Amino acid sequence: MSLYIDVDDVDSLYATIKDRDTGGKDLGTTFYGAREFHIRDCSGYLVGFAHRPQQH
Repeated sequence: MSLYIDVDDVDSLYATIKDRDTGGKDLGTTFYGAREFHIRDCSGYLVGFAHRPQQH
């Protein structure tokens, strides 16, 4: 199971919790333009956080 959460400021969130990361994917920009990262929680679930650019 995985959880994907959209946030307003993914860069600040990553800076706050990056040292607690227990595995996942570092912050980066995807091919579809989202800034996102993933961590594993204490139960082993994958949790993703992202900010997507505004769609017009």
